[in-house]
Amino acid sequence: MRLVKFRLSDGTRWGILEDDVIKAVQGQVYSGLDVTEETFRLDEVKLLAPAHESCGKVIALGQNYPLHLDELNERGWGLKQSDEPVVFMVPRSALCGHEDRIIVARPDNATHYEAELVIVIGKKAVDVPVERAGEYILGYTCGNDVSDRVLQQKDGQWTRAKSFPTYKPMGPWIETRRPAEGASISLRLNGAQKQEAVLSDMVFGPERVVSFLSKNMGLEPGDLIFTGTPAGVGPLKSGDVVEVEIGGIGTLRNTVA
Repeated sequence: MRLVKFRLSDGTRWGILEDDVIKAVQGQVYSGLDVTEETFRLDEVKLLAPAHESCGKVIALGQNYPLHLDELNERGWGLKQSDEPVVFMVPRSALCGHEDRIIVARPDNATHYEAELVIVIGKKAVDVPVERAGEYILGYTCGNDVSDRVLQQKDGQWTRAKSFPTYKPMGPWIETRRPAEGASISLRLNGAQKQEAVLSDMVFGPERVVSFLSKNMGLEPGDLIFTGTPAGVGPLKSGDVVEVEIGGIGTLRNTVA
């Protein structure tokens, strides 16, 4: 099932996407939805970042693909693979949705794209074992962890470099089915392939990540987890069109202002 958040002239709604038709729903995204008789064509609404109003935390992981760690170290970062997820947080104000513009905050700095799988939490999770972690996941979507590399290296921690408004595009919808281990994750810049990997390349997969976080900070319905990026990151400039595609989920597209 694909859950979409969209805007109409009279406000924001949620719906279930089937082919190119959205069936509007009522009720709680996390505890049960009632499908109404209202329908809308996908091309007649504005899709929004599929973050619920209850979203309290936007969590992100670093160094979760070995080849990305290697490429950073080739540039002199001096990072080591951790035996636990490397975690940081960004504000919800950094989120934007499908077809929204990415506004580069500091054009003189190296601002990079990063294709990522995003986990959407479906219910309160505290001290959850790995084998049960999937029960706490509502679904998955595509994300782009846009990053200011100059600030990232300068600060030594990554929150400021990744928290500017529009630096966390996500969407276009939430897919409730777990993507296959061999599902591809890729990024195209102006139509050219720049990143390509499979989700099984992650050091820490979705269930291990959710279990780990549940034992350290706890998770609430609506929390988002950006799970790290594969190798191939590179700079963005004004006018670029960047697309993140994940097999079984869809394609997130944004233009750089």
